Amino acid sequence: MMIAWTAPYHQCEADSLDVNQWSILAERAFSHEKIQTIISFLPENCKIYGFDIGDFSNDGRSDVVLSVKASGYPSNTLQVFMLLNDGRSFLPVYRQFTRYFSLPIEIGFTIDQGVCYVTHKIADNHWRIDGWQVRRNCLQLVNSWETRLLNLKNNLFTLGYEYEDYFLQLREREAYFHRLGRKTYFENSYAVLPVYNKDRTLNPAVPREIVVDSAASICQGLSNWYGPDDLSYAIHAVYDSAFLTISISIQDDILVSIGEKDSVDRMELWFDVSGRRKLLFSPNGYAIRKKTDKGIFILGFTVDSSKSPYFFAEGKKLTQDQKEALTKARLRQWHDAMGRAHADLRIPMELFSAGKKKGKSGFGFVAAYHDVDQPDKPFRQTTLATSSNFESGNPSTFGKILFLEQGEWFGEFRDVLIHRLLNRLARIGVIVSGGSRP
Repeated sequence: MMIAWTAPYHQCEADSLDVNQWSILAERAFSHEKIQTIISFLPENCKIYGFDIGDFSNDGRSDVVLSVKASGYPSNTLQVFMLLNDGRSFLPVYRQFTRYFSLPIEIGFTIDQGVCYVTHKIADNHWRIDGWQVRRNCLQLVNSWETRLLNLKNNLFTLGYEYEDYFLQLREREAYFHRLGRKTYFENSYAVLPVYNKDRTLNPAVPREIVVDSAASICQGLSNWYGPDDLSYAIHAVYDSAFLTISISIQDDILVSIGEKDSVDRMELWFDVSGRRKLLFSPNGYAIRKKTDKGIFILGFTVDSSKSPYFFAEGKKLTQDQKEALTKARLRQWHDAMGRAHADLRIPMELFSAGKKKGKSGFGFVAAYHDVDQPDKPFRQTTLATSSNFESGNPSTFGKILFLEQGEWFGEFRDVLIHRLLNRLARIGVIVSGGSRP
């Protein structure tokens, strides 16, 4: 469990410290002058309720995270500051007002192995831990974990729910379990494909490509896989008002392209645009959604060196507009000098009904490559997928695709260079700095 007060920087029996008391403790790590630069960003006459000191920028210098409360703040509200050690002074790269449930200590901090973890009790039986790190001049939310109880209306039992986001790896894990931990009803780990507008300029620190190159992604034929040079691939995507374009690069050491569709090397992209949950609840229990039902469609193609690879598009219970849009999907495939296969799929946005308006909640999505290295033994296939327990046509095993608009991200990003510029402008009096009110 994360805690607010972390040794060896302080030993205090009170629930808060005034700025002078905190300064005495902080002088064990920093000079008086550097501490004053921290204080200059805090509200007047504030109390400090939690802090930790450590390196979350991975530059060998100790940074600071702390929470404060000042007069005029709403009840059950603290302001959290993350301050980057910028050499001669500190730079505030995060200021956020956060509500605690009952006690200020329910917002706590630990800096460990280059990551600043913020623990937050949101409600009874509902906790969240966020991990922040400075990478490539950007403060990034690198991982997040949340757990809570689901008290389902008119239901005879209570489920526990847990999810984790790994924003750098573009992966997510979710699980439903017995509230006492006696049984896991459903669990899946999968990739999340973030899709940004093709005209949007992104910070280089923003991950946008899924790389599938590990044994953890093999759903079938693990004994036939000999590493990334045998089989691996990468996926990224962009969208505009008319089309979603998915780009794929594939490393496959032996291409098998002669034979029936199910016995050759091929890539499948499954989509679920129904908006339905993976678990369907009823007053007497729950059911895992396993059938290829309404709103599911597949785009696939064989991977070979010919100019006309086999391309297929099939849908299940789509609207008439979606059926027509599916016929307009197009594939372009080529090979580079190193023998890697590349493909661009252009998919009409009408297939996604609400399209990019779906935003951060996303649609179901999974990519699966079926590798046949021995044509005379097509049953000895290796399937490498973006979802760890992928099953063809089973929507409960899909991952996610997110259409993100301007200002939206998978994760959170705060540009350190902009904060540094604002801090310098404040020093010379161009803008006003200091604590603020919610």
